[in-house]
Amino acid sequence: MSFDEAHLDDIAGCKTLNFGEKNELDGWIEKFTYFRCYPVLGKLIPADKIPSSDRIVSKEEIAKNDGLGEIPEGYATPPIYIGAGSKVFDVSFGGVTFYGKDCSYNRFAGKNASRALAKMSFDPADTENTDTSDLTDKEKKVLDDWVKTFEERKGYPIVGVQEK
Repeated sequence: MSFDEAHLDDIAGCKTLNFGEKNELDGWIEKFTYFRCYPVLGKLIPADKIPSSDRIVSKEEIAKNDGLGEIPEGYATPPIYIGAGSKVFDVSFGGVTFYGKDCSYNRFAGKNASRALAKMSFDPADTENTDTSDLTDKEKKVLDDWVKTFEERKGYPIVGVQEK
């Protein structure tokens, strides 16, 4: 068995495993699934399959990715985009239990939630209003904290920047 760092992120290499290696991998998956009962939280997606973090994402594209659309190849669930600050995050990577259908924060799925996050509000008026120009300094700090949480603590991939 090897934990050589060169193999840790080689998702494509899983397709070229020989019988013994594939059997070993299946054994580990079985142990994690049935004996340790770890939940499956998603799939590993190669970096080249995730949209570029510097592309411009329109309001329409954010709305289209509300967790109810098609499941892209290799994904475990449809993408769920949330705009926060200037960035667009795909929260479907670990956040389905919060932002998925019928979940507590689903009202933010497919939206620029900057105003609602800054105001810590579930009010539909704040969810639909994307204007952040009138936020107080305290609310701007709260929004910055949300963005930092999405990026650093949650590790949601940034799939673009919001169209202005």
